[in-house]
Amino acid sequence: MTVNNTTSQAELAYGNGIATAFPFAFEAMAPEQVGVMVNGVVTPNSHTVTLNAGGAGGTVTFASPPASGAEVLSFSYPSFLQQVSFTNAGKFLPETHDAVADLGSIRDIYLLGRIGEALRGPPGSPIPALPPGDGVVVIEDGVPTLVPEDEFAQGAPGTPGGNVMAIGLFTAAAGLTIAVGTDIVQTSGYSVAGKGHAIYLADAVVDAAYVTANPREAFRTVNGRGFRISMQQQVNVLMFGAVANNVADDLPAFEAMLKAVKNQAVTTGDETNIYYRAVPPCHVPAGLYYLSNTLELQDASYHLIGAGFAAQNGGNPTVLRFAAGVTGIRVHSIDTLGEDSKPAGISAIGSQIENIKLNTDGAAGSTTADGFRIRAMTFLINCS
Repeated sequence: MTVNNTTSQAELAYGNGIATAFPFAFEAMAPEQVGVMVNGVVTPNSHTVTLNAGGAGGTVTFASPPASGAEVLSFSYPSFLQQVSFTNAGKFLPETHDAVADLGSIRDIYLLGRIGEALRGPPGSPIPALPPGDGVVVIEDGVPTLVPEDEFAQGAPGTPGGNVMAIGLFTAAAGLTIAVGTDIVQTSGYSVAGKGHAIYLADAVVDAAYVTANPREAFRTVNGRGFRISMQQQVNVLMFGAVANNVADDLPAFEAMLKAVKNQAVTTGDETNIYYRAVPPCHVPAGLYYLSNTLELQDASYHLIGAGFAAQNGGNPTVLRFAAGVTGIRVHSIDTLGEDSKPAGISAIGSQIENIKLNTDGAAGSTTADGFRIRAMTFLINCS
């Protein structure tokens, strides 16, 4: 025969308490060279094996049907003995040569399958030492990590309900190819590892135009899949590229964060008006942020939360520093007029700002107050 199937085991099947016959497609030279496991345990005396004509596949038949939900796996288990011997001037039959070659090929396929299940390193590189303990070893960037089996069993990486697939920096995500079926990914940071790491979800709404309009919230992969930041996590401004070093301009990051939470505002009813939709909180971790211009709150009710309030010395660990002569945070009404004018639209009434300190120097003669400029009802808590 010829060997045309390169698999060494059948697809995992499940018992239903009724079925006794379970087919397989891999080649085998003899019934005894087919192994069977039920729930991970080899069961040599619970079944019979019948090979199809020519040895291409066959059927495992149990004397009693496996229980409902039982995992049934049949696999190739070839002989490693070579018992064919040709004698001088004896018969040189083609079928004998075929049998020797077929068994060798089946053994190769079996070994290839087992190697694929083994821990391997790149050619010339040592295999890293495994951590002690019970669980599943996951190797990422050459570093083995022990994952408890109950956590690993949640699902395949990147699938809903499963583990999250790590993809590196957000700024490099557009250069990746992420396979269909991987719908949850996590970055190691925005542009620097460890700063602004976030979870992103696959979303059909993220087309090229969406990424152009929201480049700090979403990305598209090389194979055309769109992902945007998940609101099922504590969203903070570092996830949008803020660096909090009192030098770099963090205004674009703040604006991107406000826009992202507004983009993904949710409703519990049929309302489409932003007034009736819940905008997720925006967190600002401890640090000194420089903003080159006013942070405008408009068209939604926002909740900005700093890292805390130091009551003993009157200080805040979250500080926003603005350029000279610039108002810090301005909360707009529906149609703010005068120095703070904006086009008619939806106000930011009901916004809440807490645990944030502003440092700004107002221009001489300006009618705009330093720090906060409140043009609609706003709740300020532990702010200065």
